[in-house]
Amino acid sequence: MEFQDEAHYSKLLKEKYPDTDEELESNKRIDFLCTSLADNRFIIELKRPQHKIRKKDILQADEYRTYVESLQGTEPTSVKMVAAYVVCGERSDERTIRSLEDSMRQKVYVKTYHELLTTAQKYHKEFIEKYDKLIELNSKRSED
Repeated sequence: MEFQDEAHYSKLLKEKYPDTDEELESNKRIDFLCTSLADNRFIIELKRPQHKIRKKDILQADEYRTYVESLQGTEPTSVKMVAAYVVCGERSDERTIRSLEDSMRQKVYVKTYHELLTTAQKYHKEFIEKYDKLIELNSKRSED
C-alpha cells in the first residue's frame, strides 16, 4: 500500500511538473520522489552531489510540497503533514538563501549528502562498531 502511494504521488508530480526541452540536461535523471511515513508525506528533491543549494531549489521543493498538500483530503484519516527535503552537495553562504531556508523550516528542509551520511552513521554506530569487531575477530582467526 505504501509503495502504491509513493508511486501515485511521484506520478502526479511528474505530470504536473514535466520537464521542458530547455530544462533537459544531457544527463537528466529523476530528481524527486515521494515517500510516506505514518500519516506524513515527504517529497525528496535529489540534487547532484556537487550541487550547491539555490533559492530556486527551495522554492521548487515548496511548490511540489504545496501541490501534494492540496491533493490531501480533510478526513480524520488523511495525511497530517507534507514536507519536502532538498538533498544537495553543499549549502550556500548567501544570506538570502540561508534566510529562506530558515523561514521555510518545518516545510522544506535542506540537507547535504554529508549531513545524511553523518546522521546515518550516528544512528547505526553500535552496529558499525560490532561489525568492525567481527571483521577484526575473523581476521585474527584466519591468521592463526
